Amino acid sequence: MRKALLFCLAIGTIAICGCTPIENLLTGDRPPTATIVVSPASGPAPLRVFLSGAGSSDDRAIVSYTWDFGDGATETTDTPSIEHLYGTPGEYEARLTVTDDSGQSETAGVPVNVLNSPPIVSFRMSSDAPLPGQTVSFDGSGSFDPDGSIVDFTWNFGDGTSGRGERVWHAYDALGIYTVRLTVTDDSGGSSSLTHTVDVHTGSPGGCTGGGGICLGRFIP
Repeated sequence: MRKALLFCLAIGTIAICGCTPIENLLTGDRPPTATIVVSPASGPAPLRVFLSGAGSSDDRAIVSYTWDFGDGATETTDTPSIEHLYGTPGEYEARLTVTDDSGQSETAGVPVNVLNSPPIVSFRMSSDAPLPGQTVSFDGSGSFDPDGSIVDFTWNFGDGTSGRGERVWHAYDALGIYTVRLTVTDDSGGSSSLTHTVDVHTGSPGGCTGGGGICLGRFIP
């Protein structure tokens, strides 16, 4: 009697887990096997991936594919493939749960690595050929981050001084040719730089004067 009772308790435990109902154990119906493949598995954001569960199998029939993309989005389909767009950099696990026509299920996962895209840097300046002591305005508001936001603007004016902020002003005291560098940093820690030469001279003011010229230099990712 004790052996029979223990056997019943064991079967009851399997039923509670929701993996294999008792009737399936008795009839020999086996649970499905889940397989998930992702392409590409890595790339810069925004990253569109193709997910396939076509390799999943069951001794009868799979009736649903439930996708958990790891970024808060989920979807259930009756077909074994789907596309998904990851917009934010990060490391994710995409999970697929397949369920057969008797309610049995299995889950498989695959990593997806969404890389940070570096910010795009651009700046506008009122003059790249000022006179000594002439105030030059620098505007980096044209910079942007394709998959997030810019959190820092750092200016190096090439004469031993620097500045912080989206818009700054600077005057050069001495004659010479200086290289201005703007470095922008995004919310994922990626950074890019842009440089432009400033010629401080004693002639007439030149360059992109008038406050409207865009002086772009060499992009350095």
